[in-house]
Amino acid sequence: MTWRGLSEQIAEQPPPLKRRASATQAWPAPRHRTGHHPGLHPDDDPATMSTLPYRAPTHGEAGYDVADRWDEEEPPRPRSTAIVRRRPVTEMAPARHPQAGHARRGCLGWSPLLSLGLSMALCAVFVALFLYVPPAWQRHLDDVTYGYPRTYQTDAAVGHGDRAHHMSHFLALNLHGVIEVMEIPGDPERHQPYLYLIIRLAMDGADLVPATLSFRDMNGDGKPDLLVFVNGTFWVWFNNGTRFVPHL
Repeated sequence: MTWRGLSEQIAEQPPPLKRRASATQAWPAPRHRTGHHPGLHPDDDPATMSTLPYRAPTHGEAGYDVADRWDEEEPPRPRSTAIVRRRPVTEMAPARHPQAGHARRGCLGWSPLLSLGLSMALCAVFVALFLYVPPAWQRHLDDVTYGYPRTYQTDAAVGHGDRAHHMSHFLALNLHGVIEVMEIPGDPERHQPYLYLIIRLAMDGADLVPATLSFRDMNGDGKPDLLVFVNGTFWVWFNNGTRFVPHL
């Protein structure tokens, strides 16, 4: 700052204000209290009392101190010599768009065609598992239970033997799609065995279907009849007392 600027600031300062006379005027001492300072008991002079509220003096009135105004005002800030360069608002980074000829990629970086191909492959795998796994598992169970060719055996008392050998042995066999039941009496020397041809299956994998047997009185004559179960269907052969026949 130069001497000229300093002198201009000093010249611009307002002249000091005069204080009011009441600030330096002494109060008269009370008459009935000797030895007290004047103005210590202002209630002795009723003319000096006022009931109005106190109001601080403003600029231009008596008793206003310029120094108080300068303390309340914020001091001027010095100018900065630093040069700040800011980028104009109009300059914005261009938005990135997928280039022509490039497929848009998903969140994992895969193209939609690749995702579609994987989805179709998974669907094909699930369909193949649903179509081929259950039959293969059932075939495995039948191989373990009935073997190949499919064979089922059981014993039953059907009244085709004597009292000493009343039990007969039955064998159900699937031989190349032909269901056969063989009855072997308890005494083969005295009673001849019988072979019953039940049905010929005409289907894919006919030689893999097992046949099972059951005995129940179906016509109410008191003699157990032969029931042959094949692939959810059963055939009934009736007991005539010596053998089983398809019709009575």
